[in-house]
Amino acid sequence: MNSQSLGSGELPSGTSGGLVFRSTKTNDANSRQPKDSQFITDHQHRYNDLEVNGNATPQDAFNDTKEESDYSEPDPIELTQSTHSLLFSEPINSLPFAFALMIVLMSYTCLFLACYNNMQGGSEGNRLNVPFGVEVDVRVAQYLSLIIGLIMEEEIPSALFMLRQIPKTSLRQTAPQIKYGKFVFAAIVRLIMGYFFLINMFLVVVQAKAVLDIFYDVIALQFLQQLDDICFTLAKMDVFGKRLKKATTRKCFSVEFPKLPFARRKKLSLFVKALYLINIVTLLIGMALISVNQDRGRFYCASISVYLGDHIWEEAVVYNNNSTIIGERMNLIFSYFNGEYIINGTTKYGRPIYVEQNKYNSEPFIDKVPAQIRYCASEQAWVFI
Repeated sequence: MNSQSLGSGELPSGTSGGLVFRSTKTNDANSRQPKDSQFITDHQHRYNDLEVNGNATPQDAFNDTKEESDYSEPDPIELTQSTHSLLFSEPINSLPFAFALMIVLMSYTCLFLACYNNMQGGSEGNRLNVPFGVEVDVRVAQYLSLIIGLIMEEEIPSALFMLRQIPKTSLRQTAPQIKYGKFVFAAIVRLIMGYFFLINMFLVVVQAKAVLDIFYDVIALQFLQQLDDICFTLAKMDVFGKRLKKATTRKCFSVEFPKLPFARRKKLSLFVKALYLINIVTLLIGMALISVNQDRGRFYCASISVYLGDHIWEEAVVYNNNSTIIGERMNLIFSYFNGEYIINGTTKYGRPIYVEQNKYNSEPFIDKVPAQIRYCASEQAWVFI
């Protein structure tokens, strides 16, 4: 039998007894070869990526999928789970359609009543019934509420999403039983409701005098917008009967619609962003104009009518222009100061000063010193002088 001596740590190639021996030890150059080969391969791939049509080009210059992936929709495109969708998924003479129409009318009626109530109490020059002034914390809450309310508003983005992601051809191919005219009508209903919500929210915010009043009223308005979603969920749970459950669980609400071409989706996405920007800028500019007019005292009453009754304060201590330190005691007849008081100047704090007018011709006094009604900062109240 042939044999070979083995060096330290070596296993030479050869055969012995039918067994094949191969050396597993490699030198440093061989051990680096896989790494160097991988390095060359990576650079070769990178070179192939950089060379397009024989010209050296940046690696991502012809990456067509990068930008599209940034704008692609991560979720499947489906119909919204709302009773508004029943306006186009169900026949007009059906119970589900009547149910959806009733929810729409209820929401619109509540928003109209809220708007009507907010407009009550307005006067000439102050139709929105804006208070003459608010504290700093209230003013900050007003601006924040407008931004938060616009983010919470869901009818406008939902309607625009359906219109821009589901065109007429896609709707006919995927859900041929749905008429595109009814589909557009439902979207318009949602758009109008969304802007009706923004109008009410603006009125609530500019009329508020306390921070909690702002948040409570905005949340109450938001509940009216969620009414359609809540009713749709309850209908799916068979709360309103079998026919409504069947209508809310149709296949059209689970089918996925094909995506539009990337170029068209990008243009529509820019349109929605621009619309959002217009909405927030309009609300903030309107609030800014209200704030400026409040600081200028535009919303104060131009004149007030005073009736102090027929009471007489006997031996009252009265300080007048002729008095120095000690006041004079005299009978103070309240009825002498009844009449009309008109704004004539402001205090250093920006509050108006109401000055008594002649009782016979409503003109300013010439010889007599008229009474005044002004705001006292130390007492934090309006005082009669």
